[in-house]
Amino acid sequence: MTGWMTHRDRRWFLIWITGLLILLAWNLLFLNRPAMLRVWSGFGNTLMITVVSLCTATLLSVSFSLIMTLTRWNHHRWIFTMLDLILGTLRSVPQIIGLLLGFIILTLLIQADWLTSPTLILTGMGLTVGLVMFHEFTDMLNDRIAAFEQTDFVHASRVAGVPDRVLILIEIWWRNSRPHLINKLISGTGLTIFLLCSIDFVLSVGLSQTVSAVNFPPTLGSMLAHIDSKQDILSIGVLLSDPTYFWPMITRHLQGLSVAFLITFTLVCWFRIGNGYSGRHHL
Repeated sequence: MTGWMTHRDRRWFLIWITGLLILLAWNLLFLNRPAMLRVWSGFGNTLMITVVSLCTATLLSVSFSLIMTLTRWNHHRWIFTMLDLILGTLRSVPQIIGLLLGFIILTLLIQADWLTSPTLILTGMGLTVGLVMFHEFTDMLNDRIAAFEQTDFVHASRVAGVPDRVLILIEIWWRNSRPHLINKLISGTGLTIFLLCSIDFVLSVGLSQTVSAVNFPPTLGSMLAHIDSKQDILSIGVLLSDPTYFWPMITRHLQGLSVAFLITFTLVCWFRIGNGYSGRHHL
């Protein structure tokens, strides 16, 4: 255990898990059961969307980067140009705008009864986030290939008869770029949670009637915009005039404070995990 804890990224991951367990225990003691179920179901939904978005971004980026490289190596320039144009278009669209457009499409699908179950809706939300951010993963994979192309590794492997797909998937990405891939997944986790909470908060505050009509499953962002959560967070201002209000605040206003803590604490921890991992592998 001591050896495992010597790395900063692992320490921060353990801190994150410990913080979640402490908050869960505190909620069990002082937060009413319906509110606690809403908070932790929102957290679970947020994590599920994050996993789906990371899987989507990974699969799309691997496919795009692989096809782009193969077509470039085999002189199919028109396919490479088309895919590069798609990536360039995605880069030019701000991610929050892309998410807003994606969630509008999801809203239309829900209203048309194409998406009826919460699981399908959460999956659709994850796919939307993954589509918005996969070009960042693709750029990283392309950069890794470009780095090896600057050496004799790629040319020598192709001359030796190594199939191009094996060279890219196994030799370059899996054996020599795995830390870069993991680091991108770590940073992508924080980015996904940030983007998701931002767009959910904006939708819930500015388009609350529309969102409630189509019944999006609760996430941390939408729960933060709930009137009860906002009142709980505003209670922090009472501490400026009455410091003795600290104990009543952390026992009576737990729903909003728990949601705000989960968002902030998770983002900080995963940022630290990413920094620690990249430092450990000298990325």
